[in-house]
Amino acid sequence: MRRTSGSFLAAFFLVLICCSEPLAGPKVAVVKTDIAKAAAEDYKFSMAILDYDWSKPVEKIKKNESTWGPESQAAIEKVVREAIKLSGDWPVKPGQTVFIKPNLVVGPRTMQGMNRLKSEEILATMTDARVARAVGLVALESGASKVFWGDIPSGGDSYGTAKGWGYEAVVDELNAKFPEKNVLLNLNAVPYKFYKPKNTGGLALKEYAIPEIFVNTDVIISVPKMKTHSFAGVSGSLKNIGLGVPISSLYGQSKWGLPHRRLPEVVVDICDIVKIGYTVVDAIWAMEGNGPALGKPVAMNVIIAGKDPVAVDWTACELMGIRGDSIGIVRLAKSHKLGTYENVEIVGTPIQQAMQQFEPVPRENRVAGPGGYSHNVGWGPDAVK
Repeated sequence: MRRTSGSFLAAFFLVLICCSEPLAGPKVAVVKTDIAKAAAEDYKFSMAILDYDWSKPVEKIKKNESTWGPESQAAIEKVVREAIKLSGDWPVKPGQTVFIKPNLVVGPRTMQGMNRLKSEEILATMTDARVARAVGLVALESGASKVFWGDIPSGGDSYGTAKGWGYEAVVDELNAKFPEKNVLLNLNAVPYKFYKPKNTGGLALKEYAIPEIFVNTDVIISVPKMKTHSFAGVSGSLKNIGLGVPISSLYGQSKWGLPHRRLPEVVVDICDIVKIGYTVVDAIWAMEGNGPALGKPVAMNVIIAGKDPVAVDWTACELMGIRGDSIGIVRLAKSHKLGTYENVEIVGTPIQQAMQQFEPVPRENRVAGPGGYSHNVGWGPDAVK
């Protein structure tokens, strides 16, 4: 009996010790590179309205287009592949359909109107097509039956904006390698339905108009920019989907038809409907200050990748020198079990080695929620580290 009792007590204390250990959290890859300068120098944007010689008759119609060379494309592909491999949990299986959702924000004409056509300004505002291309290539190599591409930008039409920022060229290139497997969508002209969030019950609205393609695709891959954001605090994976997929034909330019002062609730509702399967954050060039379109470019030189969108967004915040748990979207998404930032395992480059202290959105440009700066937007004084 004593031996049995002693064995039982030993086993009990062993279980107690094991249970007291923190549970393993989600894995997020952070890969630091040095490609930003070369990526900007190799990127060229040609705007038709500026490129004509108006003193001569127009012989050939020009188009807005982004171009780059093979060297920067290969370098970016390499770092994206490394981040995906490090993070693990790549979700794409043979035969599945995939949607790659970048953050394209505004069209070329709007950027020209804001006098922001320098390469680093464009690359700090829009998801670099070279990053999205690398993600799509991995999905196709994993056996995806079809890869859909597109965004519903806040300013500008869906197809024309994607085309201008280089996505048509990417789709054409990948279709040459994987015939008829890539489709660049005009998301302003696809069927949509009103969907109700099942788990949140509708924190901001009871239903949302969303293109059916987002709900019917097997794997949604969010490819956001790393930026500060006047409404959301930061722009990340969750915001990329939550504000990027509602249709602008109903909600209007900049999706003003959505209750922006309850933006965290809107984002969490929509991410409850449109499940993010994986995230790759384009932080090669990032933006600080008056984001998401008028801030200062930052040569961040980082790619972030992971399956848990809350963990990825929390990591991106920490890399910007902003407390991840101070941002309302991140905090609210965790509370509704869209992911977690508890016990995040960072693989690759440690946060301390990749972090840069970002300037937050100027106070006069911050948009508070209905409860003031302490609301879910998270503009509290402790937000910046």
